[in-house]
Amino acid sequence: MIKKIILWILTICCVVGIFMFSAQPAPQSGGLSKSFTKEIMQTFSFYQSMEREKQTAFIETADEVVRSLAHMFVFFVLGICVCALISSYGLKYTLLWSLLFCILYAIFDECHQGFFVDGRAFQIIDLCKDWFGSFLGISLTATICRKR
Repeated sequence: MIKKIILWILTICCVVGIFMFSAQPAPQSGGLSKSFTKEIMQTFSFYQSMEREKQTAFIETADEVVRSLAHMFVFFVLGICVCALISSYGLKYTLLWSLLFCILYAIFDECHQGFFVDGRAFQIIDLCKDWFGSFLGISLTATICRKR
């Protein structure tokens, strides 16, 4: 019983976290992403040795990669939580139900951004990143659950 409660809490926290990131207007989301990317790049000596103009251009490029990985990562975590939660109930077709939930939530998330958040848009490529992250998380969790 405690395990299920913990899994519910983790899943809800993940859903709420994704929603909160998605609810950020474009300037705020972009600023957060770029500052995170810059912090990561500061750890590399090649970046530190670049001129300011080249650093700025590099951050623009690297930020796209960081944003893509962030999409995949948060849905990877969601996939883990949802698959663990569903499998804790012993339901048939755990993988299918988990993937269906994650895909529907990704669609909801993109619709939310596209229609209700300033400067944000519904993007199919983001749905693909979300799906891929979910798929990896669900696959990992299913593999671990099967071995137990």
